[in-house]
Amino acid sequence: MKKILLLAMVLLVGCSNQNNGCTQGENEQTKPKESLSATTELNTVSISESSDIKNSENNSVLSHEILCKEIEEYFRMFYDKNESFNIISKGSTVSSPIESRLTGYFYNNSLMKLTLSRFGEQRPFFDEYYIINSDLIYCVQTIRYTRPNEYTAFKEEYNQYYFTNGKTYQINLDKGNLITCLSDNNELYEYFETSLNDIEANVLYDSQYDYCISEENALFSENSSKKADFFADFYEIGEYEIKNFTADFSDNKCESNNITAFYNENDLKKIRLLYPKEKMYTTYEYYIIDDDFIYIIVKNDIYDKNTESTNKSLMASSCQEFFIINGKVMKYNSDKQDLIEVSDETEILTNFNIAKDSIENSN
Repeated sequence: MKKILLLAMVLLVGCSNQNNGCTQGENEQTKPKESLSATTELNTVSISESSDIKNSENNSVLSHEILCKEIEEYFRMFYDKNESFNIISKGSTVSSPIESRLTGYFYNNSLMKLTLSRFGEQRPFFDEYYIINSDLIYCVQTIRYTRPNEYTAFKEEYNQYYFTNGKTYQINLDKGNLITCLSDNNELYEYFETSLNDIEANVLYDSQYDYCISEENALFSENSSKKADFFADFYEIGEYEIKNFTADFSDNKCESNNITAFYNENDLKKIRLLYPKEKMYTTYEYYIIDDDFIYIIVKNDIYDKNTESTNKSLMASSCQEFFIINGKVMKYNSDKQDLIEVSDETEILTNFNIAKDSIENSN
């Protein structure tokens, strides 16, 4: 059973990878006032108490399929509402060789997401924690490898984790379930708890199941299934070689020559385009599912100073997901609960074609 989702996986990845150590300084926005106990009054399924989720013979195994619905609905909400999130960025008390930075994403005073960046000399860690509800946290960890005295990465490693009932789980593709991680991996959960205190998050998001997907919406359902299979393999592989290329985007919206290609055994899996403009970074991440299906995350990070500044604070961040299907750029529409073609986003396809041509002609 390889359908593990994740609609956001990338989001994930895509979201944390682009911090690049740039969230310096503090952004002291209004912090939530309500107490954490308020979350227990909401109508959500408690993962720690649900008899359906725990394996009756072995409490170290969770049914991954049961969690999928909640996580899918969370990310539908995430992409629909994230432009309205409030951002708090500050230093973290989590120990790190150089420094650690923390960013909290709030919606209606509820914490939706945490990112923790831990910087070392050659191997920074980027941990993204998605608050599916008060009992379930989904974590994507990115490890970037650089050579001594160089800033350009030559490899990235991805891991995904699930936290519930004080335990850390990972997917076992052979069983199709989540299994308990070794105790050494529980430090990620400890980092999460420390980060909650640092960011002063008093209310955690609880899914309200407003983003259910109708079974009759075949286009979205079919391509979501393909995407889930792709990311199952993507995270199982885990490590990707990085190569950098250049291209001329002068006639298009993307003005950067920064093309990063991600390979597994010479198989191109992902392309990243990063371009700075005054106080904003725009990042395009293209996941190559097959020749006719590309999944895209477009992220905009806005800072209080010019992007070249080393002492800048993240003021706002938003991301959108797109699909290139049979040469058409499409996007999920929450009213129709299906994919629709978007004619005003042609640069997404144009930039992809330019980047891919540049990569192929360089080989």
